[in-house]
Amino acid sequence: MSTIPQQFSQIYVNYETALSSGKSGFDCLLQGISDRMNEFSSLEEFYNFGGDVVALFKRIMSNDENYNTYMKRLNDTLPQHQRCHTVFGEKCVLYRCNDCSTGESSCLCAECFEAGNHEGHDYKRYDSSGGGCCDCGDPESWCREGWCKKHQEANDRNRASDVLRCCCLLLLTVFDTIKYPYKQTFFEELIKFMKQWADLNQSTLRVMCNIMQESYALSDLIAKLEKLHYKLPSFILEDPKYQTTSVMPILIREIVLSCDPSSFTYFIMVLLFDSAFKEWIVVVYMDELPSLLYDTYNVMSGNSSQEFVRHDQQVASRRDSDHSNQEQIAYRFAIEYLQNQIARTIQQENGEEVDPHSIGRFVPLPSRLVLDENDPAVRDQILSTTRSFLTELERLFAQTEETEHIDPDRFACIGYDQFVSSIHCQFFHTESSLYHHERFAEFYKKCLRLSSKLFSNIFELYSREKFMITLPQPFSTLLYQTLTCIYTISQDADKYNNVLFDTEDGVLVPCDELVEFIVTLQCAGLVPWKRDRYEKTPHNLISYIHLPNSFLFSIYRFLELVIPSYTQEQAELFVKKSMDRVLQKYAEDGTYCSDAIATCAHELSANIYDYYGGLFIYHCVDQYILDCLNLLMKYFPSQQFAAKLTADEKKLLEAITSNGVRMLSAHFYVFSLGSIRFQQSHRTLIFLNECFNNQPSIVQRSIFAIQVALQMLPVDSVLLDVAHSVLFQVDIGLEKKEESAVGVHLMASYLVVLLLAVVYDREYINHDYRVCVECERMTGRQRSKTRCGW
Repeated sequence: MSTIPQQFSQIYVNYETALSSGKSGFDCLLQGISDRMNEFSSLEEFYNFGGDVVALFKRIMSNDENYNTYMKRLNDTLPQHQRCHTVFGEKCVLYRCNDCSTGESSCLCAECFEAGNHEGHDYKRYDSSGGGCCDCGDPESWCREGWCKKHQEANDRNRASDVLRCCCLLLLTVFDTIKYPYKQTFFEELIKFMKQWADLNQSTLRVMCNIMQESYALSDLIAKLEKLHYKLPSFILEDPKYQTTSVMPILIREIVLSCDPSSFTYFIMVLLFDSAFKEWIVVVYMDELPSLLYDTYNVMSGNSSQEFVRHDQQVASRRDSDHSNQEQIAYRFAIEYLQNQIARTIQQENGEEVDPHSIGRFVPLPSRLVLDENDPAVRDQILSTTRSFLTELERLFAQTEETEHIDPDRFACIGYDQFVSSIHCQFFHTESSLYHHERFAEFYKKCLRLSSKLFSNIFELYSREKFMITLPQPFSTLLYQTLTCIYTISQDADKYNNVLFDTEDGVLVPCDELVEFIVTLQCAGLVPWKRDRYEKTPHNLISYIHLPNSFLFSIYRFLELVIPSYTQEQAELFVKKSMDRVLQKYAEDGTYCSDAIATCAHELSANIYDYYGGLFIYHCVDQYILDCLNLLMKYFPSQQFAAKLTADEKKLLEAITSNGVRMLSAHFYVFSLGSIRFQQSHRTLIFLNECFNNQPSIVQRSIFAIQVALQMLPVDSVLLDVAHSVLFQVDIGLEKKEESAVGVHLMASYLVVLLLAVVYDREYINHDYRVCVECERMTGRQRSKTRCGW
């Protein structure tokens, strides 16, 4: 028998009385909890007794039997699960077997793997980072022959239903832990109790799933929650689709209100072991995920976000002021230092003894000797010394400055991040049935549409030019997870990516949602690679480049299935329609960056040529158009296609070429700095190509852009644009004797020479991404041995 306080014991007595008289046990239980809530001076005080509420539930469910004994009896008498129920936590051992799995994300727990027969198979052992579950017993994820033996053979109900219904309603009331942190403990106890019940065996799991799927009229649900002193969020009350609803859709939408919903996520993953529930929640997930995405942004971009922007502006203003003051101090130090040097030289020339310990102390300078700042040699010496002092001052202030922080927990992104990373891969994998679900197309397009809106709003809030510098970590995580979701859906969709295309005149054209998505991300990632502050964010730099690139490569693979079946006329029409779809919203580097580069360079106290040279911009639009051109030139003769391009289409191609040259310029700029001075962000860029295992890298696409331009545009204008872009502002750096300017000039000249070689020998132009060779590897020896690509 469970021991519970007197005020909760009375609920148990009333419940038993209700059952014996034929009344609703659930209504009695709900009313009893409501009455107890009213007896406490505050809700916070009631939630402090959350453990006693759970003890009450255990006593009711076990009919006053010892709860552990009751659970053991159920476990011994009811049928076991049909599939493994292990949910992976952090550092759990798991296995992947290429011979048994049906997808890259399929895996087994150590117990099931070791109990199965995988002799001679191609398998690997991993340590889990958290999230995911064992696929043993799941025919969608793992071949039956690879299951372990256990899963190959694979009145109490009313009490449980009453208790679990109350648990579901209480769970709704304690999910908003960001605003009310004192609810977190009760939330965890409630979830633990529900998960333990569902995890017992297949029968208890089915009971739990039935309760979670149970529908309520919204008015009835509101009335029940009022008894528990809880009002549903406005985004539920104001949405007509919730006039009839179950608890689960609301819980998913409320994730944005929770500071840590990880236990709820694991609870859902347990419920997914029930095949009927999994089929049901797939529809719920497709309905709620796009809304959850935008709910997350709306919560994050409220007053707290505006405060963060104001805070960043204040810090930036102070930093600019501090830097200006530091420059003045460094200049005074430089003058005094040089004056001291001259004074010591005069002392030595006069035969006076110079105290070696007086270095750095002020030595009076004869009045007849002054520094002539009009003398170029003196001016250069002053500037060089000033820079040295300024570097030391910046380092000193960076070490001693007390930085003000805004609590990142106020930005509710953790819940969305954790939930999606754990659940999303359970629905989208190689053999997923979601791809041919009747609502898949609607879901896919809605995800793209809301993702575009999300990115646009964030760029407005933090500006494209500096969002990589000023974006708070929670926003960065939100963008990362959003891109991950889109990529995960597309990765294994293959032919089902056709839902992102309409048909006009017998050929595919990208739908509005796809165009809007790639246009929104067409200029993502202005990154001056020289900045120290990027040391802590290399994963973000990669994700903003790698994930959109991977998504569009999934689209490219789909188009590879379609374009070869076209006639040449159809293929050319497909390319022209794709170009025309993006022309209205295209932003070329010159237009986009004309003022932004100078502004950012000034704010970051960087030379404009230095900032430009190390700047990385990723254009999704360029990638898509290059993919279309690649498919045309790969399967059809394209010499005559250039004559069919309109003036606007040629301008688009010119802009894409210019952007490709800028990318290559940024790429080679890094090498000019010298490896001894590389920072982590430099190394990230250098090894960026290795992130694109089976797909073309950004550098390869940039090379291809120039190859296309040389075939379809006047060669002289292409070369002139290349030279102008690569050598932009280098002359200023040379005049100022910047230490990296000579290296930049050398690498830029090298790139121009390589381009001249391509113009001279057109046979080296190749249109297969997979055999493209990067410019820096194209030496004379290589050219004599290979006839494919650069």
